[in-house]
Amino acid sequence: MRRSVLRSPIRLRIAVGLVAAERSPNSYKVNTPTREQREFDRQFAWFVWAIVLFGLLHVAIFAVLLAIPR
Repeated sequence: MRRSVLRSPIRLRIAVGLVAAERSPNSYKVNTPTREQREFDRQFAWFVWAIVLFGLLHVAIFAVLLAIPR
């Protein structure tokens, strides 16, 4: 405190708070997704839906096969 240019404890706390706020992860803007990222997300969503529908198709086939009497 003696070496500091800030003489009052209140001013020192304000300075420490400003430095902490500047270094906080929340003070930086989150990167917006790029066009490539949005395109990948769209393609990945199609892929996931295709896998889900493929699984449901197989469940339906198995249900039909089990329902047919031998």
